[in-house]
Amino acid sequence: MPDNYESRLAEWKTKHGYRDLDPDAEEEEALRAADKQLKGDDYCVLCGKGPQPISGMVLITYRDDPYLQPDYGASDEPCPPDERVRACPQCWAAERSEESNDESETRLRSES
Repeated sequence: MPDNYESRLAEWKTKHGYRDLDPDAEEEEALRAADKQLKGDDYCVLCGKGPQPISGMVLITYRDDPYLQPDYGASDEPCPPDERVRACPQCWAAERSEESNDESETRLRSES
């Protein structure tokens, strides 16, 4: 009999409105919200388009892509606004889509 505990647990959490308490995720969410409030312009790290308003861009955090954003996790201070890495919403969506496709292909290869 297959063990489907994880899927049942996820179903239960969704049904009861439970969400995982991840302090890093909550900090990132707060950082993203604060970043959206910043005035000024920046360039997309993926396509170079810009300058464009920061409020319309997606903040890329270290957890999103450790190769693009420096790690400020060791310090008590968040990444300074002028050192943050941002992308156009379209570029970031395309980047995430490519990553999902790559992961799916890798999973399919390992299963066959």
